[in-house]
Amino acid sequence: MADFQTLDLSINRESFFSKQVPEILKNIKGDELPIWGVMSVQHMIEHLIFPLKIAQKEIDFGIFTSEEKIAKQQAFLESPLGLPKNFPFPGFAPGYVPPLFYATLEEAKSHLLAEIQQFMIFLADKEKERGNHPVFGKLNEEQWLIFQYKHFMHHFMQFGLV
Repeated sequence: MADFQTLDLSINRESFFSKQVPEILKNIKGDELPIWGVMSVQHMIEHLIFPLKIAQKEIDFGIFTSEEKIAKQQAFLESPLGLPKNFPFPGFAPGYVPPLFYATLEEAKSHLLAEIQQFMIFLADKEKERGNHPVFGKLNEEQWLIFQYKHFMHHFMQFGLV
């Protein structure tokens, strides 16, 4: 299986987050197994929260990509190629899975939905400064939406949810 899936970047990403994501989350029961990787489905849901917080400058990991490689990384971001399987998050050992933050799957899903709403409100405010992505650097509103769409799709595919 190829490491990269091709995604439709013409999709209405606001609709994806307001309609499709809640429907996908509603159908998650908790016994889904990953097709690749080491996270549980609850770990995946909790993991999706962090880049939403990074965009809003609630968390700052810094930028791990060198300045001379940022343009190439952003060109990849804006391409229809999805994120590669088993991509290690910068700053963490391969295979690292953090402890669960939320007591239940339903609590994690609820927090993810709330964070998505907060993220969309944040992006609508053109005056607010966006956080830096650890791999892609300084992103504008559209680039953050593309990243989040690719990131969600990557993990939804990881668990066979889409």
